[in-house]
Amino acid sequence: MGYFTKIATLLVLVLLAPPVFGQTAKFRVLESDIRLEDSFVVQVLIDTGGKKINAVEGAVQTSSGLTIQDVRYGDSMLTLWPKAPLIDSAGRLSFQGGVPGGYSGSGGLLFTFSVRANQIGGHRIYFGDFKAFLHDGQGTELNPIEKRTVNILVKEGSSNRGPKIVDLQSGDTEAPEFFVPLVAREASVLDNRYFVSFSAVDKHSGIQSYRVVESPFILRLFGLKTVHDNAVTPVALKYQYWPSRVTVSATDKAGYSAEVTVSKSQDKYVLGIFGAALISICAGLFIRARRKKSNA
Repeated sequence: MGYFTKIATLLVLVLLAPPVFGQTAKFRVLESDIRLEDSFVVQVLIDTGGKKINAVEGAVQTSSGLTIQDVRYGDSMLTLWPKAPLIDSAGRLSFQGGVPGGYSGSGGLLFTFSVRANQIGGHRIYFGDFKAFLHDGQGTELNPIEKRTVNILVKEGSSNRGPKIVDLQSGDTEAPEFFVPLVAREASVLDNRYFVSFSAVDKHSGIQSYRVVESPFILRLFGLKTVHDNAVTPVALKYQYWPSRVTVSATDKAGYSAEVTVSKSQDKYVLGIFGAALISICAGLFIRARRKKSNA
């Protein structure tokens, strides 16, 4: 009877034990002693459980006693960022990244962020959402995946090291990398007006702002140009029917900039106007020449 009791007890313990997944999204806090007003660094990691993934997306949040300050993803195993890690006005950090060749492993670093301790006591950092997708060409979601929460204890007093200031921008010595801007016109975008769309990646401190400058053909010789500061893609172009040179510049949070220039070709209406003007000029010259010949 004792044997069966032990077996039954073992089965109950197994059934009641929390599930353990090979696939895990988790945090690693790089500081053990956290005091009030300290800043500390947290890494976001993924274990794929032997599966191969090529994309992740989600959001990181904290309890009210903590504030996410900055984010860096220069050492990430992800190489493409359709939506680079961004902290919104509510303090939520959202992200969407990918790795074209796929990734399989444990402890894969997605990105790093810094947090400030604003209140004494227990707090937590957690995933508001997290999804990973298999490298199978079909966008299959990786299931199940455990989303772990990390608990933070903020103590009173100051730490021996003094107030810790974390600057994730200090190691950034490189300018942003651009994807080629696109000048196009689509019926479903900006009321069918010509626009420029753009995107840059800065894997260290992140993109601070964009600037778009339109320099119209010939007219730029007279100093005419249009500047769009703090531009948000897509930008409707001012010179809709005139050929122009469009320069897009991106500046990262460390102050480094990069720029790319593309051309907007002339519109068919402009070609028609130039064609009509050329025909009129040629016709006028021809008539004038005929008159001179007749008078001679």
